[in-house]
Amino acid sequence: MASNSTPYSSTSRMTRSASIVGATGIWASLGGGCWHQFTPGTCNDGVYNPEVEDCDNGADNQDPATAKPGECTWECTWAPGPRCGDKKTDDGEDCDDGIEGGEWCTKECRRIVGCGNKHQDPGEECDDPGGNQAVEDAMPGDCVEMLCKKANCGNGLQEGDEQCDDVNGNKSLAEAREGDCTDECKYAACGDGELNEDEDCDDGNFDDADGCPADCSCADRCGNSVTDHECGETCDRGPQGDKTCSKFCQEHRCGDGVMGPGEQCDGGAMVDPAICTAQCQSPTSPGACGNGTVDADEDCDDGNMVTTDGCVGCKKAFCGDGFVRTGTEECDDGKNDGSYGSCSVDCTEKGPHCGDKVVNMPEEQCEIDAPDCLNCWLPRVVFVTTTTKSGNLGGLMAADALCQSEWDSANANTLRKFNAWLSAGTTSAAKRLASTAFKGYYVLPDGTKVANGWAGLTTENLLVAITKHADGTSLETMNNGPWAWTNTTEMGEVFRGNEDCGGWTKNTKTGRAGKVAGTGPGWSSSTSSQCSPPSQNHLYCIQVQP
Repeated sequence: MASNSTPYSSTSRMTRSASIVGATGIWASLGGGCWHQFTPGTCNDGVYNPEVEDCDNGADNQDPATAKPGECTWECTWAPGPRCGDKKTDDGEDCDDGIEGGEWCTKECRRIVGCGNKHQDPGEECDDPGGNQAVEDAMPGDCVEMLCKKANCGNGLQEGDEQCDDVNGNKSLAEAREGDCTDECKYAACGDGELNEDEDCDDGNFDDADGCPADCSCADRCGNSVTDHECGETCDRGPQGDKTCSKFCQEHRCGDGVMGPGEQCDGGAMVDPAICTAQCQSPTSPGACGNGTVDADEDCDDGNMVTTDGCVGCKKAFCGDGFVRTGTEECDDGKNDGSYGSCSVDCTEKGPHCGDKVVNMPEEQCEIDAPDCLNCWLPRVVFVTTTTKSGNLGGLMAADALCQSEWDSANANTLRKFNAWLSAGTTSAAKRLASTAFKGYYVLPDGTKVANGWAGLTTENLLVAITKHADGTSLETMNNGPWAWTNTTEMGEVFRGNEDCGGWTKNTKTGRAGKVAGTGPGWSSSTSSQCSPPSQNHLYCIQVQP
């Protein structure tokens, strides 16, 4: 073994008789009844030097000839045989992570109790020897890290592909109302194909004309041979309908793909003018628009259904008809008053608009060739507070004031106004922020893009998580948090009226919170959190002007 001292030999051993201190070293008692000279800072001084020693127990070092397995010799090497610290779990050992131990194993080779030690301890449902899964990645049956619980719908954690998991208990499909978390760990909603407590019907679509309207407010009676006008039916001829009534309980109409009374053809939504006109007439039939003959009720008929020429729908094209004539008109939006985004009264030029190289106030804040200018809007900042609070925030206005205070304290630009991404009662974050028209970038304080406009913030996954504070520093995130109070869906609507800690003024019941590390829907609504201390959550702050 490598050493920075002179190798020891049998000639250096002396019968134990007295303690001798010499000019060049110290004589020390060693196991086996002998003395051995050493120099401080070298082998046998009792100080373990991992660079040149396997071990060093000082006076307890043993004679290599008689040392037992696992004992340290006066050559500062281990005696051959199994021992604690050899990184092999031997009989009598719980674990072995080396001489210094490890995160879950002491240097005495005893296991440290805790979630993540890859051993199921008392009180744990599991602790996977191969490693536990992060909450957002865990699938049913996986062991969740930091919690050592089995992932499953109903455990109060939003895992894997779950949309939600209510800590206070999920509801059955029959009991759930809009926004409740069901026992399938999905939000109850009209259009999900499941009949919930506050729905009269749910056929899995948003077609108002099939007997179950888009708001699920009427029982689906289409096909029972009884015309129910309240449910949007115009007729009902049984499950398959007939020649005059479709199977969706609507009178046959041009464009439904079924030839009904008075129709010579019906090509459905995709009309081929050469085969069937937009009026469901044969192009060559007498009186049909598009047959090339100007009939009594037509201004023109050029034999086509083109909308960019001088004859549109068998009427002479004109400025204001909403169709742009090629080579004649620059624009035609039917309004044509020259206002912002509109067209001039004579259809010869567009009115003020984004991209005309003029900053048109108040509709625009910049032109599109300026840095970070999206759709003629300047970016707005979003951040997460450094402050954490229990559910009693002092109300919505106090929450807004906290956001504003953290921004003003950290930045010179105090003209920007911020509100908290927070809903209470029937007042939604979307209503409070009043930013649905915003089409610029939402960015972190360091300029990193979070979303493209209000639509990107509320209908798409975030580009990055909102983990920056107002001063640009980062909030450390973990698999199980931290969280931000919201009671708000990712669309900016109220998640649930009773998950707002009493309007954010009480430390009672629960409040809905989003996961700060999230970029999917869970960033805004992920879990229910106790309103009372020691629960402490952050707030999201969103710039609303200028």
